[in-house]
Amino acid sequence: MNKIQIHLMLIGWLLIALTNGTAYGTETGPDERIAEAVKAVRQVGARGQGHDQAVRAMQVLNAATADQIPIILEGMDDANQLVVNWLRSAVVRIAGDGSKLPRDEIRAYFDDRQRADLGRLLAFDLLTENDAELRDKLIPTLIDDPSLPLRYKAIANLIKESGQANEQQAIGMLGFALEKA
Repeated sequence: MNKIQIHLMLIGWLLIALTNGTAYGTETGPDERIAEAVKAVRQVGARGQGHDQAVRAMQVLNAATADQIPIILEGMDDANQLVVNWLRSAVVRIAGDGSKLPRDEIRAYFDDRQRADLGRLLAFDLLTENDAELRDKLIPTLIDDPSLPLRYKAIANLIKESGQANEQQAIGMLGFALEKA
């Protein structure tokens, strides 16, 4: 490499560093930066559309704190599958760092049946991962849930329980499960 190429490469790296540091409004608060990053990820589409911006946005999301998880969950609403996958990976990474989760806000998202199916499933998983009592309490309430992944948890639970019932009860339970499926 000659000196000109090296200088051009260094200038390019400097521009990238400056862009990454300011792309999502460092002059705004942390929640606004997260919301802006979610908005950038939501632009991901087929054939790599929005990919470069999403990669930069994921740097911001991966640095988010547990109390910002609800902002990311909201980004899943009405999003395409690619966007949901990107945002889910950020939430899983954040939740996996051992920080205390904002359980009330996550529960509010989960309880809102108008929210995204996969976002609500992720919220359910976050809430019940280390709380078997809550999981056992919530699952029966999901039998009529509009979110199929959540409803299937309740149906699977009902089928499992039917194995411990007498024959007549089991037939009724399985019929009910089939109706709800």
